[in-house]
Amino acid sequence: PPTGVLRACVLAALPVLGCFARVFVARLCCAFLFVAWASAPSETSSGCSSSVDTREVCIQSAATSLPPLTASHADLSDEFPRSLHVFYDMTCLIGRAAVITGAASGIGLACSEAALSKGLACLIAVDKGSAALAAAASHLRRAHPAATILSHETDVTDPSSLAAAFDMLEGRDLGLVVNNAGIGGEADWRQTLAVNLTAAIHGTQLGLQYFGPGGGVVVNTASMAGLVPMSFGPVYTASKHGLVGFSRCFDHLAVRKNVRVNVLCPAFVDTPLLRSLLDDPKAGKAGRIAIDEHGGLIPMEKVVDAFMELVENAAHVGTVMAVTSKGGARPAQFGSLFAEPR
Repeated sequence: PPTGVLRACVLAALPVLGCFARVFVARLCCAFLFVAWASAPSETSSGCSSSVDTREVCIQSAATSLPPLTASHADLSDEFPRSLHVFYDMTCLIGRAAVITGAASGIGLACSEAALSKGLACLIAVDKGSAALAAAASHLRRAHPAATILSHETDVTDPSSLAAAFDMLEGRDLGLVVNNAGIGGEADWRQTLAVNLTAAIHGTQLGLQYFGPGGGVVVNTASMAGLVPMSFGPVYTASKHGLVGFSRCFDHLAVRKNVRVNVLCPAFVDTPLLRSLLDDPKAGKAGRIAIDEHGGLIPMEKVVDAFMELVENAAHVGTVMAVTSKGGARPAQFGSLFAEPR
């Protein structure tokens, strides 16, 4: 083509080429800045960013730094892993509702008070004993007049009755479910499994059904018997081991539905359940020996602190929180059957 025409075509194409060049350079700079930001060390003590995208890495880093759980529990520390602290949400219960079973006494009542103190708007307290439940509900209403306290007397092993407790929500925003009801005793082993395991499974499923777009937290109360065998209570041990295994199966819901399922495993706490176990003519003596070996009873305050850690710290996904008198509270660590031998 003539030189003049070629020159005119080149001049006409220059603005377009310049535009493409500017876009390419801009994208290249953005990519460089993103890589630099992602690789920069965090200001937190853990070295983990608070970004949701890096949460899994932070959790894995914290988990690998924990010592393995042993029968002596000597490796459990009073301090929670610092790398988990960046995910606290101290407002996750404000204005929301909770369903707590076994709420008339012991750990259930203590957890109810702790949740209400964090701004819970409605509590549905579930228990079997009418007198104790009425007294607990009355106490909670006096202590927290701004909250709505509803009580529901039920046998948690009755599926329809337990479901009726969740129906009492009546459209309220469910944010917390605590499956805390539990019994001891080896003679009626079917009932022990029904209360400690089957009812907790049903309560968890109901919670998953009733959680709204904001998600929520399920805390299942197991026991140290869910981590180590208690020779004086094999059926009780089986029920708690089952609950621990069940509660560890819902990690995928944290990302998909903002739902976390955790499990609390305290050792020996002065509760009506423990007293019933110690009153057992066969298990009582062995139970007292075990309590002495583990440093005595755990203060309820320590159990409640561990409970609130599981509720408020969003890094706890499928966490099994062991609480002992000697070692304090610490997430238990589990190995993999598929790990290559060293």
